[in-house]
Parts: sequence; structure tokens; C-alpha cells
Amino acid sequence: MPDEPIDHGSGSRGRHVKGRGTSRPFGYPQEMWNAMSQSERQKASDAIKAQEERARDAPVLTPQERKAMKEAVPAVSERNPGEVLPRTSDKDSKEGSCKIVQGDYENYGLQKPDHDILQSHATVNSELLYFIKHGKISPKKNISRFLGNDVEFIDGEKEDYDIVLFATGYKITFPFFSTSNIDYENNDIDLYNFCFHPKHSNLMFVGLLQPLGCIWPLSDLQSQQIVKYLNNEWNVPKDFEKAVLNQQNSMPYDFIDTPRHKLEVDYHAFSKHLQNEIKTH
Repeated sequence: MPDEPIDHGSGSRGRHVKGRGTSRPFGYPQEMWNAMSQSERQKASDAIKAQEERARDAPVLTPQERKAMKEAVPAVSERNPGEVLPRTSDKDSKEGSCKIVQGDYENYGLQKPDHDILQSHATVNSELLYFIKHGKISPKKNISRFLGNDVEFIDGEKEDYDIVLFATGYKITFPFFSTSNIDYENNDIDLYNFCFHPKHSNLMFVGLLQPLGCIWPLSDLQSQQIVKYLNNEWNVPKDFEKAVLNQQNSMPYDFIDTPRHKLEVDYHAFSKHLQNEIKTH
């Protein structure tokens, strides 16, 4: 017989499908459920119930708020690619979009960010929230210390883990260069257009940037500029230090002070800048 949904009294919320032991939450993938142990099923079921309770307690947008947020979104997606919105408008539209699509992070058991939405490079992962809701990922606070196989978190919770994987990202290091010349992990980026070195005219970098957009077209434009430079069809600014300083002071947003954010550029603005330099020389 096909699975029969059971309504526990809250519309579509709380519905489970009959099965052995812990019942499968309605909509939970059957193959994934079959592969789980009884303890994993119980944990997933508890996580989903907790998520539903948080969602019920979460503030609901009024029709006026939802309409205002939806109207703010097209201002970004339909703008002239070379035009930069005021930071306040851009911030409000992005916050509104996230609230409409995802809701508050706290509803997923995640910590509230300690910085503005435009002060850090976004993590784009549509599956993360899905697996949190289905109990396959359990958010935790920061780690305070390790006690053998036990991990203690800053909220005092302790759990036993087999493996701890540090997903810390990358460092901006080049082991084959002397740190006396290149040390971008601890110093500001002194490359013009994130490409040309101030002291070594035969040293260029391609793709050493982190755009709010796609990196490949920008890397292509950097490569085109390098070709023009090598063919003596373009040259770096005469006042190199001033040009780099202007570049450092023209970051797209007020990012938090971390090494990765030294490489941030706005895709449209930086693309237009490179195209103008390539065409006008």
C-alpha cells in the first residue's frame, strides 16, 4: 500500500508518513529515510519539529512589508549594469530578498550575523538550509575547546565526534615568493588593478580578486590588459602608489577587516573600469 499521510492537527505542518519506528516526516525523501538508522531518524524528526515550532513563533511579514520588499528587488536586477545603487538601497533590497526567500537565520538554529549583510562576502549554498530543515545538518555555536574526542561549544554543550573538519578557506600566500616582496595575507594589496606589481614590471597576477559576481570575465579583461601592457599599448599610471591607494579606498562596500575582503571588487564597476582602460589606450 502507498504511504498514508497522517495529519497531527496543524494543516500541512507536522504531517508524517507511517513506517517502522519513527515515522517519516511528510515530504522527506524516501531513499534517504531508508538509509538512516533509527537514531538518525529520530534526530531528523526532532529537528524538523523544532524547525516548525521556530517557524510558528517567527514574526510574519505584513502584506505591506512583503509588497515593499518585492518592489525593492527589481531595482537591483534590472538596473543598468554600469550603474551602482546607493549603498542603503542596495542593502535594503538584499535584506528584503533574503527575508522573503529564507526568513531569519535564527529560525534555522543559526546564529544571527554580527555584521551587516553587505559587510561580508555572501555564502551561496541553497542546499544548506534544506539539509538543516531535514535534520541532516545540526548548527552549533563556536567551539571553545577540545577534550579528547569531546567538543565543547561556547554555550557549554558537549558532544563526541569522530572527525573535526576545519573548512577555513584559503590563505593569500605564495610560498615561491619572498614575503619581503609579497605578503598579502598580512598587508594590503599593492597591485594596480589587482594585477600589476609596483616593483617588478614582469610580474602580473590574474584572478587575484573576489568579485560580487563572476570572476572569469574579469580575469579575461585582466589578461587583455596584460597583453596590451606587454605590447607597449598600455602602461601603468605614472603615480602608481596614488592609483593603488585610490583603488583601496574605492572598495564596493564597508567590509569587515579580514584578509579575504582585501580582494573584493564590484563586478560591474570593476569590469567597466578595465574596459575603459583597455579601450582608451
